[in-house]
Amino acid sequence: MKYFFVVGERSGDLHASRVIDQLFRIDQECKVYAWGGNLMKRAGAKILRNYKEYSIVGFWEVIRSLGSLNSLLNRCKKDISNVQPDVLILVDFAGFNLRLGNYAKENGVKIAYYIPPKVWAWGTHRINKIKNCVDETLVIFPFEESFFKERGVRAKYVGNPSLESFHHTRDSSKIEEKAIAILPGSRRSEVISSIAIVDELARSNPDLKFLVSKVDSLPKDLYRILESRQNTSLFEGNSKEILSRAEIAVVTSGTATLEAALLGVPQIVVYKTSRVTYLIAKYLVSIPYISLVNILLNRKLVVELIQKEFSSENIEMEVKKLMKDTGRQKKISEGYSEIRNILGDKVASSTASKAIYDLGRS
Repeated sequence: MKYFFVVGERSGDLHASRVIDQLFRIDQECKVYAWGGNLMKRAGAKILRNYKEYSIVGFWEVIRSLGSLNSLLNRCKKDISNVQPDVLILVDFAGFNLRLGNYAKENGVKIAYYIPPKVWAWGTHRINKIKNCVDETLVIFPFEESFFKERGVRAKYVGNPSLESFHHTRDSSKIEEKAIAILPGSRRSEVISSIAIVDELARSNPDLKFLVSKVDSLPKDLYRILESRQNTSLFEGNSKEILSRAEIAVVTSGTATLEAALLGVPQIVVYKTSRVTYLIAKYLVSIPYISLVNILLNRKLVVELIQKEFSSENIEMEVKKLMKDTGRQKKISEGYSEIRNILGDKVASSTASKAIYDLGRS
């Protein structure tokens, strides 16, 4: 069978690559085409366009890019038409992928959505779009399965992909005293918003060691300001290593908050975006938290510093409080154990690939 994947960022490239690897095990004669990245290419996909050429995030950022977005959509539709896949697999990247899904459905292509948009948080109007064009919704949080099913969407919990990388807690003997892991995000806008604050934090705290995760798909000059800091080390594309070595983590909201939890690292969650994007999101978002840790537990376990609250002074205060408060560290650890139980033990790439294969055969 022929499969066509569409991803829009680095995490999608990683998660899709694992599913592709499993598909080749199930369907040895399959052909995989993609709008994706190098990890998917290594897994065996033919990359028709690299996601680095079109990745966009944020409401305002998308509005400003509508012209190029429509042009890219037309190019992707043409590629799908030329390939004529048995299954189109959409991975996250909702603003682009849902529009693509409508086109594919109209042209008789079966559609699986792996890591669908978080309509339980905002954008509930998208539920009908998913219901109308997606044949199989493969969700990565247990509560999502019932949420979608209650609204008439065919959905299946396949497991959480982060469990495949972060299935063991860290070795306590490798934790470095006064080491702080900094995960400033994987998107350009996130790094731009974070890096000056991180520099100020490092400058104000020479007694602390900062381990900063650097994304290889972003320009190196975004991180250059940190290179002169003696107490700051940059690590390219290896968040697991720096999280394993750190006493505390400062994590930009997103999948990394869950990864820190799975490794057992006490964390402070931060996020800052453009003012327009934030105001729109504040109006639309229907849940009280931004970190997956707090969302999964439905309570505030870890501190969240958003927009103006995301400052070097606030981070310094929260880091030093957390370092001293062993009772709070224990409470966080217990919460992390709850999260592991909630997520269960399904292997997402294996379960998802089987569902995609079965959809293609149906």
